[in-house]
Amino acid sequence: MAKYKLQCNKCGGKMRIDPDGVTMVGGGPGPAPIVKLRCDKCDITRFEQRSDIERELAESGEPGKTAVATFSAGLRGTDTDGASVPPTLKQRHGCLLAYLILMLVANSATILIYLLGAEGIRRNSPNMPDWAFPVLVVIGIVNLIFALALLRWQKWGFWGYAVSTVVVFFINLSIGVGLVAACLGLLGLPILYGVLHIGKEKKGWPQLD
Repeated sequence: MAKYKLQCNKCGGKMRIDPDGVTMVGGGPGPAPIVKLRCDKCDITRFEQRSDIERELAESGEPGKTAVATFSAGLRGTDTDGASVPPTLKQRHGCLLAYLILMLVANSATILIYLLGAEGIRRNSPNMPDWAFPVLVVIGIVNLIFALALLRWQKWGFWGYAVSTVVVFFINLSIGVGLVAACLGLLGLPILYGVLHIGKEKKGWPQLD
């Protein structure tokens, strides 16, 4: 019989917590959390009480509660052999969230303006070429996609927005926007980069995939 809950009865090696194996079973006034353990070497599966596993992990210096809670959420966490894995829960600080929401609102407004207000823009800017309207609408749509990607922790959303910002800069110059105004349009990129790099433990950039 194994001395420890995490020890395989057959080979004596340390079993791992199966990420799909934290379940809730009935019994008494409340459900009891059960952890699924696996020994891949012996092809053995065993179920143990979550509290027992947490206690053994804590006694061994491993983050037991964090690990088991991670598996119960259906996410990857720290397994029982101490392997390094991604953070269990990504957190976004308020400035980053506010700026991403601003990107969504601003680009949505841009799309509507160029779709619904094209005639008014033509009256005020008669030299603006016709091709600029559909191009700017498409750029507004892809910027929405990039903002949503960043909300989903995808780093390609940042690089896509960077390319889009440079493209818009040259489009602005080509349709007659002044150099100063066109340069002001570039400010969104360093601001986004900045909010992704503040927040200490909630810093967004290291959490992007």
